[in-house]
Amino acid sequence: MKHNHLNPPEALQAAEDLGAETLIPIHYGTFILSDEPIDEPIEWFKQLIDNDKRNPFKAKLLKIGEIYRFNTTSTLKST
Repeated sequence: MKHNHLNPPEALQAAEDLGAETLIPIHYGTFILSDEPIDEPIEWFKQLIDNDKRNPFKAKLLKIGEIYRFNTTSTLKST
């Protein structure tokens, strides 16, 4: 999936390069789409953020189906 997805170190680097305030990994733990165990990418990500305290953003790991609100103001309207 290298051509379509970032691995955990690449995601952390992209967030840093972009000046992200919050990093929320997605597309993990739902379907088996690759050769690695289903939980390996998120466990790898957790290890990286736990061991590298210099990251200038906060990482938010959501449970499957969990909703995260960045703030109380939204410009999106449901139809």
